[in-house]
Amino acid sequence: MRDYDYRILGDVDDDVLLIEWDLAIGKDDLVEFADRARATPDRVLVAPYRLYAYSSDRDRPAPVWAHRRYIGTPETGQLVHVAEGDPVAHLWGLGLTYLPRQVIAAFLAAWSGDVSDGSMSGWHYRNVEPGVPITWDIRPVHLHYQIPSIS
Repeated sequence: MRDYDYRILGDVDDDVLLIEWDLAIGKDDLVEFADRARATPDRVLVAPYRLYAYSSDRDRPAPVWAHRRYIGTPETGQLVHVAEGDPVAHLWGLGLTYLPRQVIAAFLAAWSGDVSDGSMSGWHYRNVEPGVPITWDIRPVHLHYQIPSIS
């Protein structure tokens, strides 16, 4: 069991533009992200952010993008972190994400377990659409790292 659960998103009677507690984004980029979400209001939209060494209790030899994609199929392929410029993510972190209310409601109606980025994006991949657009020119900064681990 995780120490957080995003099930509370179901209490919001609206679409959600989620910014997790450990991300920073400038006002202009946030406004631009919201404008892009308004342009395709029925689709999830994500912004890329880096995961650094020792963030999320995992030792990483180098920073990676939070989102992932399949090479091949989920059954026979490999899951890798997205590379800069990949147009879509198959599995995505919730860091800076636009979530349409109908996606949240459908997910919560179908899912009885913990609500996390992994459970939500996995369900979305299987039930809504596999590829979620990534806004490579809008990049929040992930603040969840220890300075000595990146120096």
